[in-house]
Amino acid sequence: MNNGYSNTEGKSLLILSPQEEIKMLREKIANKEKETSLNTRLNLNIEDHANEVVAEYKEESIQNKESNLNNNIDLNNDAHNDYYVKSVMHAIGMTDIKSDQVLTLGRMMLDHGVAKTLAAIEKMKKPELEDDFHRFLVQYLLSGHEDELRNSPKREWKSLHMRLYQVVLPDNNDDGNKKSPKEFIGLMEQFYASMQSMASDVRDDENNYYAMEIGIANNSNDVVFYTSIPISMSDTFEKIVLGYFPNARVEECAEDYNIFHDSGYQVSSTAKPNKLAALSLRTYDELEGDPISLIMNSFTKIKKEGEGAALQILIKPAGDKFLKDF
Repeated sequence: MNNGYSNTEGKSLLILSPQEEIKMLREKIANKEKETSLNTRLNLNIEDHANEVVAEYKEESIQNKESNLNNNIDLNNDAHNDYYVKSVMHAIGMTDIKSDQVLTLGRMMLDHGVAKTLAAIEKMKKPELEDDFHRFLVQYLLSGHEDELRNSPKREWKSLHMRLYQVVLPDNNDDGNKKSPKEFIGLMEQFYASMQSMASDVRDDENNYYAMEIGIANNSNDVVFYTSIPISMSDTFEKIVLGYFPNARVEECAEDYNIFHDSGYQVSSTAKPNKLAALSLRTYDELEGDPISLIMNSFTKIKKEGEGAALQILIKPAGDKFLKDF
């Protein structure tokens, strides 16, 4: 008899690790999806199935006395920083102060399991928090995040959870507001300083980064400026750009641009300083012209059919470390 507390291998809930428990719930959702597909009269989507699975599992968790945690929950606890829980929260708009409680519960879920977390929330008698966590849990199960398995390298996961923006700065041909290259670079200097807020701490131990790109896609003559940002920092990025360039256009790209050709071949190169990276090659105060013009001239030579190119600069905020060291 299936009491709802076993996975496909017959393990009891008490033996399941938090990772196996999440895997089991995802399997339940997939099974309901498969059953529905055989019945065309039922107009249900996968989110409906996820809501049903979570609701059923919540009732089972509350009834199971051994699901309860032995200690009380401290919602102010910030024992560790979980990048993946935050990513799901940002994706569904949980960015207010109250969401800090959902963040703590998400961490608890990965440490102690879903059943114990659901049972603990029931004891707290906070319907609004219960609804918020239910919404978070449904989206977490549907997201496919596998960080709870601790097998996927964090660096690889981050690279797959970036948001691409096309950035168009205001026209600089207006005589009334025309800026010299040095003035534009001066604004960009402030922009980069503000983007330091992406660092996880003073040393950026989480290795957060973003990318600035210039690209011309295959079958296109348009040279476009892109920025790739961690999904969890998307709102911050938009506010920073519009803060320094109020008339700029910041558009999210639903799909990545493609510089490749099916029957072509690829050539790439990387560049890094051969001396201390803190020592700049040349400061913008010493520039006599627009430094990007040489790059743009090279891009204009790319053929529309069968060719494409991109220049990507990866930027890792260093926190306050280098300000203190240098």
